[in-house]
Amino acid sequence: MKFNYSETRKIVNQQFKRSAFRRGVSAFRHGLIPAGVSDHLPIESQIPLSEDRSFSLLSWNLLADEHLYNNFMNITGSAELYAALNKVEGSGCAYTSGRNKLYYFFSELSQYLYAQVDHSQGGASLSVTDELLYSFVSADNQPSRLAKTPDQKKAIERDRLTILKLFLEDDHVLSGEFRLAIHHSVELISHIQSSGGALRWTNRFQLLKRSKALMAKLLAKDVLCLQECTRPEDMLSLFAESGRAMEMLVHHLPRSKTDHCVIMFDAEKYECLSVYRGDLQGRKPYLLATLLDKVSGKHFVVGSIHHPGGKVNLMPEIRQQLKALTQGDDSIPFYVAGDFNHTSEFCDARFPRLGTMAGNDYGHNNAAIDAVMSNQSDVPVKRVKEVPMSLPARALVKVSIFSKPALNSVQLIHAASIPAV
Repeated sequence: MKFNYSETRKIVNQQFKRSAFRRGVSAFRHGLIPAGVSDHLPIESQIPLSEDRSFSLLSWNLLADEHLYNNFMNITGSAELYAALNKVEGSGCAYTSGRNKLYYFFSELSQYLYAQVDHSQGGASLSVTDELLYSFVSADNQPSRLAKTPDQKKAIERDRLTILKLFLEDDHVLSGEFRLAIHHSVELISHIQSSGGALRWTNRFQLLKRSKALMAKLLAKDVLCLQECTRPEDMLSLFAESGRAMEMLVHHLPRSKTDHCVIMFDAEKYECLSVYRGDLQGRKPYLLATLLDKVSGKHFVVGSIHHPGGKVNLMPEIRQQLKALTQGDDSIPFYVAGDFNHTSEFCDARFPRLGTMAGNDYGHNNAAIDAVMSNQSDVPVKRVKEVPMSLPARALVKVSIFSKPALNSVQLIHAASIPAV
């Protein structure tokens, strides 16, 4: 049967229209390394306060630098590798014993391989050999967050060896997929750690500043609610440079450096009456503020929230704090905007019709998880369309993978006591 390239390309493009936001993505990257600003798209709403007064709200999860490693949940071939590992009798692999743990393996492997990149020829290249992969097995060569005790360390080394044996089976039906996973991992870590990486906030911020349409949209808003804001002062500087007086409220957890929740508001129009800074199970921050409209004299509550993912529902806690902030006055409107990490069935938040999450973290690919929760009925929410589309970022490292006759694994790793698998 003759291969019909045109028909195949048409089918693939149709699939991308349903499952990816950005044009020009490849199946290999699936839009996860775009020369873009975030893996979320911003949402906006024009919210009425009275018959003749309203305020414009924009909410955006900007993808904090400390959460870039979550992208290793989306390495190509992860599902196939997970299934293959579960078929290895008695492996009890730590990387597959819990949901999404396999991304630890790809994160650790990529960091180890990226440290071996050769920059001596004016470019960046990496030759991945059996010997190099087997040297990764040692937890002394590359530590793991999953190995906090000596026994866990041995288990991690055993499991790394199990996975690498699958990778290095040339006749394995998924051999090609596993090699792509290595390419993808190195490509991703280079865009996280390299100064020229597309995923670093300093570079994403420059892209944001170059987008005239998106900048015009941002600068026209009265209130901004930001989540995962790596450098809040960068966002405030945009308004200062345009001559607008914006006041900024910021909150982050003590252990976090870049996961900030932010509320910015026009200081000429509104006055902040009270602020509440909270956390959700010590995992994610949220921020609530009571604002006074200086013209109408009406006050209202706005919030910026980064709700944890998974099955947990912490909205009752948020509502309790809202009640405390308004002193139980149900007539005071509230508008809590942000990343809810859930579907529209989760709570009474107003979700846009179109999806807002381009990544696949926790299964949210192309899902509407950014929203505005309110006690008011007239809160129309839509997705901002001015975010620039872009082709995938160029590869920063040239990777070649070749195989040599492997030495005995005991010679290649320090722990001769690792059990055979």
